[in-house]
Amino acid sequence: MKKYGVFLFLAGVGCASGVTREEHDALKKRYDDLETKAGAHNGKQASLYADLVDKHEQLSRRVNDLDSVVKILEATVKRLEEKLKNTSTSTDTNSRKGEDLKASDVATRVSETLIGLKTSKITVDEAIAQLKPVAKDASPLLVEELRRAVRDMARAGVYVNQLVAILSNFSPEAVRVPVTQALGEPGLIRIYAARIVGNLRDKETAKALEVHTATEDEDFRLVLGEALIQCRNAAGIPLLILCLSSKNFDTRVIAIDILRRLHQGEDLGYRATKPEDNAAAIRKWEEWYRSLGKSIFE
Repeated sequence: MKKYGVFLFLAGVGCASGVTREEHDALKKRYDDLETKAGAHNGKQASLYADLVDKHEQLSRRVNDLDSVVKILEATVKRLEEKLKNTSTSTDTNSRKGEDLKASDVATRVSETLIGLKTSKITVDEAIAQLKPVAKDASPLLVEELRRAVRDMARAGVYVNQLVAILSNFSPEAVRVPVTQALGEPGLIRIYAARIVGNLRDKETAKALEVHTATEDEDFRLVLGEALIQCRNAAGIPLLILCLSSKNFDTRVIAIDILRRLHQGEDLGYRATKPEDNAAAIRKWEEWYRSLGKSIFE
């Protein structure tokens, strides 16, 4: 009786005789239409999601730029507070206000220049031209920005090199104090500080490099050696000779290349590709330094 009741029900709704071709085609068309609409809906969702991700990245970059500005202004405020503490009570008030205004103008110029660099609105040469007139006050702010940038090398490698280029084009007197301070700090900042000193090619500033020649950091040692040679300071030669024994192929290649140029193209038998066979060549380099290398720049 149950089965008979089911058939009566199907007959009542027109399905007892089975689904016709027309009904099948109509149902298939409805299915295809729904599938097309679902695909279009999913495509629109994907487009909206991609747009959302792009806007989020733009916002993140903007936040980073603003963070740089805030950090620069904070450093400026700190410097101004220190100046005010050291200012004699007899100093003329109007004169002090003029000095503060100048420092504020420098901070604004530095922050605008850095934003221009990050957004590719200005070139490094244009940034140098903008900041060179205020180099002495701008240098501490730029070195502080360099500290922040080297902590995020994966994102800001090009930006770091831009900051190094700007500082390297200032006068030695303008950058000496903040760069010397950075040389004594751990991490990548000291390597970039040493490169700046080397680019300056200033014998007086190079004396700050000599303080760190006993370093055990091989990467720092190599950069120190090269920077000292750029400044015509023979104290860099023993550092480069030490680098000849490095386990790192690139370090050996760079070290012998610099030493070879100091010795009229002679390598004294050293081969960077055969570190195990270089003991005799390294001794020759040590003898050359003791006999001639020490006085090569005199």
